Amino acid sequence: MFTDTDKETKPHTSFSQIDTYQQCPRKWAFKYVYKLERERLSHYLIFGSAIHTVLARIYAKKMLSNAPTAPEEAVDFWVEDFDRAIDDAEMSVDYGKTGYSDLQMLGMGMVEEFAKLPLILEVVGVEKEFRADITDPVTGEVMDKQMLGYLDALVLVDGELVVHEHKTAARKWSDRKIADDLQASVYLWATGASRLTFNVLMKTKVPRVDCHQTSRTEAEIELALQSVVNGLKGQQAGLFEAKRVGPYGNHCATCEFARQCESRGPI
Repeated sequence: MFTDTDKETKPHTSFSQIDTYQQCPRKWAFKYVYKLERERLSHYLIFGSAIHTVLARIYAKKMLSNAPTAPEEAVDFWVEDFDRAIDDAEMSVDYGKTGYSDLQMLGMGMVEEFAKLPLILEVVGVEKEFRADITDPVTGEVMDKQMLGYLDALVLVDGELVVHEHKTAARKWSDRKIADDLQASVYLWATGASRLTFNVLMKTKVPRVDCHQTSRTEAEIELALQSVVNGLKGQQAGLFEAKRVGPYGNHCATCEFARQCESRGPI
């Protein structure tokens, strides 16, 4: 399923696309079908992207030299990568009520705390690409799109293959959120790893890192695949209704297509 050297040409989807469709089918259509220009670039996206870049550098250093990253080095990474992410943005960043300086300080504290964690593992891949055929678990139909993904890190712990995914959050993750997380199900199915660890960097007054391990049964994997298949079939059928409130709350206030959505009416 891993495709570092042998790239496939079959059309693909991704967890991000499936997640966007589940949040709001209309938002998915605006982004992936009509390819509209987004109206705003939230600081959440820039911040999260920079955090991922820093952690990728920490894991890459561990993989290449088996050396840890000192907290002060991680902070240096953050200063570089956060500013680079802002400079590379195709439009001005919407900071909302949060200023640049506050975000920079928050990120410094978060990556510093992460660098203090002992990485007692063998890193075998960073931003590792995978592709996998998607089969309807009920009908056996092979969908016309593959699942394409990039693992934040792939590691060995006591000889077992484990996926590491990095997240940021303002609130503590619940056991239910971890158990129901679709990304964990998809990535464990695609890689055959024994479990997945979410490294959640908390945006709290005193930064901390919550590490959550999760695994999936065969039945849970099947349910996740059925959810993916249902999303693909909805996309194929042109089901692009707006979903203003869902399991993740109301996204309209922060949606990058909010004004266009209001002005277009039904599609």
